[in-house]
Amino acid sequence: MTPKILVTSKECEVKKGPSAALSVQLSLPSGLKSAFDTMSSLLDGVGLGELPSSAELEKEYTIELDGTDTGVSVDLSSVVTGDLKMALGMTGTDITIKVLKSDIKIFQSGIALPLKIDVVVLDPNKMKLPISKACGEGSRVCNEADYGTSCGGNCFNVQGTGCKTLCAAIKNIVSKPLISETLDVAVLMPKAQVTCGSDKCISVGDTSSKCENPTPDDVSPSPTNGTLSAGIMSTPSSSVLGVTAMLALLSAVFL
Repeated sequence: MTPKILVTSKECEVKKGPSAALSVQLSLPSGLKSAFDTMSSLLDGVGLGELPSSAELEKEYTIELDGTDTGVSVDLSSVVTGDLKMALGMTGTDITIKVLKSDIKIFQSGIALPLKIDVVVLDPNKMKLPISKACGEGSRVCNEADYGTSCGGNCFNVQGTGCKTLCAAIKNIVSKPLISETLDVAVLMPKAQVTCGSDKCISVGDTSSKCENPTPDDVSPSPTNGTLSAGIMSTPSSSVLGVTAMLALLSAVFL
């Protein structure tokens, strides 16, 4: 998972953004891939078509998130479409990213902000197959209300039985969400960490000097590397915070 935050500032103020881009790639346990393959064959056999392959679920996806006047605050599953939405639904995964404009700290030659990302991975209760009525009545894998019935309602039909079997296989791998927590990126990257009041922030550039507005007779040119905003800029500059969260906890998902 690699989030990038883009901020444009001028004269000690955030002038544009923040906006965000997020790259996500899953690597599923072999047992889960096998269970999906079995369900895919069942659905194809009853004429509903196949599920997306494991290769499609494990592709890298990148989504750009435009900010509002206050910042970026979105649940990924609520804004994405197409293949990424399908992959998130099938794997019971969601990511919430929140970056508020008011939390961004502008320094003379640097920038800092708190960055916390809510992550849910492999939640059986969130898993939904991307085929209408895949389970008979609905498509939620571990919700019996979606299972089709036969025998006068006394037993599940082929699709309902398939989803019940798939749910049991999933819960044999993960009985509860494999990950459900808030990742504090600043804590994960101590070398880039600075204190922002009561928060810990991730920083880029030199955050040792507070930002001061230029006077009409003292306007410095933009730095040649063009990487960070500063109070002395005569023109806006953009800052990109690129973060790769590599956690031992996450590696359990990505092996």
